[in-house]
Amino acid sequence: MKKQWIIPMISINREITPAPSDDPVIGEGSGQSTTDDVPWDYETWSVLYDELDLDGDNEPATWDDYVIWMTEHGWEEDIRP
Repeated sequence: MKKQWIIPMISINREITPAPSDDPVIGEGSGQSTTDDVPWDYETWSVLYDELDLDGDNEPATWDDYVIWMTEHGWEEDIRP
């Protein structure tokens, strides 16, 4: 699913303000969709999900969390140490 975001306008004093609500400028999204060619290797995944603790061991972003996440998303064949 591609999300649409309002593109902010920059004012004269360099503060970012949103587009006027009666005439929003809608973009095509920011690439935050599930069409990325994940699978990430463990090192990349652990940086992106450094707070995720799927196995409940109170140690976030460990190898076991990576395996669970990749398996839940259908990429178990691409798990690489």
